[in-house]
Amino acid sequence: KHSPHRALQSIRPVVAAVPVQQKRKGSPVFAGVAVESILRCLAVQEGEPFDGTHDIEHWAKKANLLPRGSDDRQDEFRAKLIELNLRWRAHQRYYTAKMLDTWLHNIAIDGRVRGERVKPSCERMLELASDVISLGVIRWNKKS
Repeated sequence: KHSPHRALQSIRPVVAAVPVQQKRKGSPVFAGVAVESILRCLAVQEGEPFDGTHDIEHWAKKANLLPRGSDDRQDEFRAKLIELNLRWRAHQRYYTAKMLDTWLHNIAIDGRVRGERVKPSCERMLELASDVISLGVIRWNKKS
């Protein structure tokens, strides 16, 4: 069995090798792929045919990854998954920084941000991804 924790750790050297000016643009892609990967690990059952869907909402539903505890805590986590799904699309890896800024403007997710939206969105994306991945790794380790 492959460990998603090990797979996610292998992303770090890839991120480190990316030039500084591209890290900002690339961080949503790395974060989105990492979140999708942990959700896939939790959702896919042995022998299941490959599903090439690149959609965090799809994988979140299949993985049923929610924290234990109150309904409020679970709703807060669901909101993080919804926000991740809004901020990330697999095809964004082909976007220029300007295209990503336009995308963020069009979805109006950072309404209070003036000027460049990419940097604050990337920071938020990494924060959200960290929360989801952390819970996913805990759940994976309990599965193993």
